[in-house]
Amino acid sequence: MEKLDPHTQFLTECAALVHDIGIRPAEEQYGACTGPLQEKVGPAYAEAMLAQLDMDAFVSPAQGLDMVGRNTL
Repeated sequence: MEKLDPHTQFLTECAALVHDIGIRPAEEQYGACTGPLQEKVGPAYAEAMLAQLDMDAFVSPAQGLDMVGRNTL
């Protein structure tokens, strides 16, 4: 990456890993995987994954939602 501090680098990489996490659930639930549908279903799956990985130590809940729900990281 481009001169990011280690914490920001880590969060950026985590965001990349969960970026398209809503594709398959959207396809299964709605038969389509448009951006709005991914944004609708993706956060629940990303939150579950981040919780399972104990990511609360690195990301506040609000930041986590921003990472997966609104792609603002």
